[in-house]
Amino acid sequence: MSEEHGRVGFATLNGTRFSYEIAGTGQPVVFLHDGITDKSMWSEQFASFAATYQAVRYDLRGFGETPLVEGTYAHYQDLHALLDYLHIESAHLVGCSMGGCAILDFALAYPQRVRSLTVVASTPNGYEYHIEDASAQTLLEEHVAAVRAGNIKRAADLETRYWLIGVQRRIDHFPPALIQRVEAMNRVAMANKVAFFNRVSEQELQPPAVERLEEIHVPTLIIVGDLDDRNILAGSHYMTTHIKRARKATISGTAHFPNLEQPAEFNRLVLAFLRAQV
Repeated sequence: MSEEHGRVGFATLNGTRFSYEIAGTGQPVVFLHDGITDKSMWSEQFASFAATYQAVRYDLRGFGETPLVEGTYAHYQDLHALLDYLHIESAHLVGCSMGGCAILDFALAYPQRVRSLTVVASTPNGYEYHIEDASAQTLLEEHVAAVRAGNIKRAADLETRYWLIGVQRRIDHFPPALIQRVEAMNRVAMANKVAFFNRVSEQELQPPAVERLEEIHVPTLIIVGDLDDRNILAGSHYMTTHIKRARKATISGTAHFPNLEQPAEFNRLVLAFLRAQV
């Protein structure tokens, strides 16, 4: 990567202005956040990984400092454009939830650009979800009602409650600072979603990744928290059995954000996995 890009910057790619950050040297490791946060969800990982690797994180469109724009887009194509902009030929990719979907699509579309995959709390695009838990259904209905009413704070806070804490734990047993941190990120994302409702359209890879996992041949680490949504747990098992070089690691006592709840254990697992790819 040329020094002209600096360590913190913006890149206009595919019609929008992406905010990104880079630290360290070595093999590139690119972090993609989930669908309710932004690049700062990786703060507990960024400095640790930059000690050995070239760490890259960025705000996907509609999150953090990267705005949404009208029209169609594809997260995996945005990733491709960013890697080209940063002159990164191939990278280790780490993606959480929505970010995990994006890196799976990217690995199928551009296999030569991928060194390894770490898929966190995710399922492949095209995987069918089933809401069976009554508490989950209630939270979902309340969330939809808040969105329709334009109550961004309420919608974001309910979504945070579901994904960060989960339906198996009580909110009063959870660190308030972490709740507030994720709620603040999610309010930005939710405001963008409401403002651009029906004005943007994501184009997923076709055929969808769920039908093509056998095409992925790079080493793949699948990380899941045992308190996460049941669909995520089932989808993680599905990926483990359908990606040839995949293995799964469970971080107990965490839900959808194991990297935030147990950062030391998360870092240990992923860094050990990356070292094994040398």
